[in-house]
Amino acid sequence: MVLAQGELTGHSHRIAERDAAVLFEADQGLFLNVTQSVATLVHQEHGPIELQAGYYQVWRQREYTPAEIRVVRD
Repeated sequence: MVLAQGELTGHSHRIAERDAAVLFEADQGLFLNVTQSVATLVHQEHGPIELQAGYYQVWRQREYTPAEIRVVRD
């Protein structure tokens, strides 16, 4: 399950285990429900992060310039 795909590098933030979490969108944004006891968030440029069961809001990093505010992509 890919949470965010890098536009420039092709790297992605993703959940390693199949069926360990559900990604969904609501009015308030994008959310991840970890349905197993642990789900591992992986990315090629940093170590894995273990997420305990529960709900998480998925934040997309933004970058500000005087011309625009844009979502940061790897």
